[in-house]
Amino acid sequence: MSFRKVASTSLCAALMSLLAPAMAAPVHYTFSTGSIIYGPSEITSLLSGLTVSGAFTYEPATPLFGQSGDLGFEPGYSIYATSGPVIQSFYHISGAIGTHQFSDITGTTSVRNGYTGGVATSSTLDIITLNSEVTPKVGTNTQPTEYQRQLNGFTIGDYTLNNVRLLWVGGVTGGTFNFLNDSGLPAELPSFQGRLIFDFVRTDDPTNTANVSYYSNSVGFGGLTVQAAAVPEANTSLMMVVGLGILGLATRRRQHKRQVA
Repeated sequence: MSFRKVASTSLCAALMSLLAPAMAAPVHYTFSTGSIIYGPSEITSLLSGLTVSGAFTYEPATPLFGQSGDLGFEPGYSIYATSGPVIQSFYHISGAIGTHQFSDITGTTSVRNGYTGGVATSSTLDIITLNSEVTPKVGTNTQPTEYQRQLNGFTIGDYTLNNVRLLWVGGVTGGTFNFLNDSGLPAELPSFQGRLIFDFVRTDDPTNTANVSYYSNSVGFGGLTVQAAAVPEANTSLMMVVGLGILGLATRRRQHKRQVA
């Protein structure tokens, strides 16, 4: 094989290696919800008639962090996150409900491929959950202190926002029971409606020394929908450069063959 051909092949491979990760770019979503479907009256009365909207970024290439049961949480879920970097499977969420705003830099995604056919129960349903903050471990009512909290929430009445969760459950929040093929991160989030949940804690007891059930102060919103946002993609330019590069190589190769002939 000639040096020219080796160089051309190597350049093609290098260009394609740049293109591969570019095609697996994070997905930017906007989201909105319907009205409140459940929650304690002390909080729901303050949010009555309001809906939630906002945006976030989802990275389906995030590696598996571990299994929830091994990490001390409710078993049965695959947790996707990385330790340290800002970019996670779920990050840069920002939103508002009425005049109240919230945001968080990083989060995690949990996936359970639980449906195996037959009669579905709460323990066998497919579930995807985007968690702004880490949820309490099994047997506790307080979020673990070893994880750094970064949620910028709001206070309403006697309660302060402690966590934001976006979730889809097959057969409960719409769609079919079996919407996951495995426990990996899907390339795209579900198109059927899900739920958004605000977890609150009492402002005068943020670490829950009273040890009340953590989810007793949660408010759920129905009709969660997400839509991929149209944003300028640097990847488009990269793909064009790769295409032009490959086209140039092909042209030079044809010219070389004519000269040899």
